[in-house]
Amino acid sequence: MEAKDVRRNIDKIRSSRDLWKEFEYQDPDVNYFKRYAAAVAIQYDWKPEDYDLIKFLMENEVESRIHDPYGGCGDSLTLISYLLAKFRRPENVWLFEKAKSANFDTHCAYFDECIFSAGVELTCKYLEGFELTETNTYLFEHKDQLNSLFSEQDIGDYFHRMTLWFPDSMEKEKTESLLIKAIDFDDLEEAERLFDILEKQAEPDVQTLYYRAKELKKYEKAIFYKQKELELTTDARDKVSFILDITELHILNNDYMKAFESAQSWERLLTQFDSWQYTGLGRSMSESWFDICLGFYKEKDIISAQLCYRNGDWMIRTTNNFSLNVLEKALACSKAVRDEKGIRFYKKIVKKEQRCRR
Repeated sequence: MEAKDVRRNIDKIRSSRDLWKEFEYQDPDVNYFKRYAAAVAIQYDWKPEDYDLIKFLMENEVESRIHDPYGGCGDSLTLISYLLAKFRRPENVWLFEKAKSANFDTHCAYFDECIFSAGVELTCKYLEGFELTETNTYLFEHKDQLNSLFSEQDIGDYFHRMTLWFPDSMEKEKTESLLIKAIDFDDLEEAERLFDILEKQAEPDVQTLYYRAKELKKYEKAIFYKQKELELTTDARDKVSFILDITELHILNNDYMKAFESAQSWERLLTQFDSWQYTGLGRSMSESWFDICLGFYKEKDIISAQLCYRNGDWMIRTTNNFSLNVLEKALACSKAVRDEKGIRFYKKIVKKEQRCRR
């Protein structure tokens, strides 16, 4: 079952524990979006009988956060936590506390109110029957203030916020929110439909439409909206950044001639500020030149490839910003255009960077 199929099959999932295996945490976590899709389906149709399923999703989502320390907190964990919190069972304090302590991001961003979602008084009374140890990171750290960390009103406010964040029906959702989920669940047909609706609505700004079009790989649309952003700015650095975005979209669209023309247009702006030499902007522009070079080489346009290589080579040496990924592309380009001096230079630098990463 794919993530996009989960909602229409949620009743089957509810009634068959055998299907729950498709939502278990694995390494790598290929079932992440399926768990999220199941949570969204339950969000719109929450039932008391879903307790075991929601707790199962929560347990596996927590494992996912533990084993992916750079994965952040995530919409899925936030939503599943809320769905479980709605049962207001004090025994779930351990699972919520485990979620809070899963990684650095959850430690900072996870809603502490979940831990007391059964109610502050009821949760604290439940905990009186247990000896807290350092393994209970959050609870042990705050063991002397558990009664005063939150009021009952705070917990009520948390539930109110969650009802606004996670409406109980699709009809109450914003179009963009539904679109983001459709993209997440790889439901491209639904995403296309929602994007068309979003374009006709008055509320989205051009930046929002740009990002959603890019996510949908509607590169011409994304270029159109990024061009509108470009027309509205007067700052040279912002202009270069927007032109870079447009260039990268042309590359993604395999239109290397338009990418080349776009990249050329930032040249006259670089004299107006020099910070590009010391920031990621310079590195990204270098990378784009090398991407265009490799694109032209693939199309057997060696003359254009050589020109792009020279531009990228000059830029990367000017910035002295030696990112391994960009250096590897520079090396590939030097080989493509048969620049023997460049090959020797980039081979040496690539090896040096590789050693530094070991």
